[in-house]
Amino acid sequence: MTVQVTDGIVTLTGTTDNLLDRERAERRASLEKGVRAVVNRIDVEPATTVSDNELQQDIETALKSNTATDVHETVVSVDNGTTQLTGMTDSLAEKRFAGDVAKGVRGIRAMDNAITVQYKTRRTNSEISADVKGKLRRDALADNGLIDVKVADSVVTLSGTVGSLAEKDCTVLDACITGVKKVDSPGLPVERWARDEDMRAGKCVEKTVAELFRAVEDAFLFDPRTNSFNIRTEVSGDTVTLRRTVNSLAAKRAAAADARSTAGVREEKNFPTWPLAGT
Repeated sequence: MTVQVTDGIVTLTGTTDNLLDRERAERRASLEKGVRAVVNRIDVEPATTVSDNELQQDIETALKSNTATDVHETVVSVDNGTTQLTGMTDSLAEKRFAGDVAKGVRGIRAMDNAITVQYKTRRTNSEISADVKGKLRRDALADNGLIDVKVADSVVTLSGTVGSLAEKDCTVLDACITGVKKVDSPGLPVERWARDEDMRAGKCVEKTVAELFRAVEDAFLFDPRTNSFNIRTEVSGDTVTLRRTVNSLAAKRAAAADARSTAGVREEKNFPTWPLAGT
């Protein structure tokens, strides 16, 4: 893989054998200080040839094996290595996770995530706005003071300024909550000055045990990777301890990441075990 940088614009070239690694390379580049944009020219070239039928079966198995994607029926079709996902889910976040799981299967060259998001009950724009703003406020990786949230017809529009592409990604993911049809963020540019720690004054001020507990519990509730488990949260000062049994290492890691990214948490101890007893 080759990396070239010009005036904060990173260009990635080379090859990888799966689509998810291609996106992870872009994600890692976006975490570097000073990066304003990433041009991803990495080609996906599977090391071995996999038939469309085998690839379809592998993707279906991966989706059914993942806690965040096994609840809803997803239809998988493959044509010459290009995969399309269709079906229905009641969460925009679950749609995104289904796409990530599929991209991790070796052999996929491109993917169209056409899963439809349909909610059983409609939430008001004000409810959605309040929840998104709450998630941004609790997210230690996002500067909510520089981000404006507007909601119309269940579509969230984010505007303002972020300090990095990674912060922008976190902000968009925070907006993918129940009731949201789509998240638009073209008006969220990356600016160097927005990384100034003084801009985050008050972001990680000391919180009460009850506030930290509620914030971590909310993070688990909004995350499709963790909301099916009754993870027990214990808070002592600014340290959060997690206990419970989950059914995969991925779920355990997701719980730890949710706790660590909660504003006010300085230490996280993760004791959930896996797999579930008897499996």
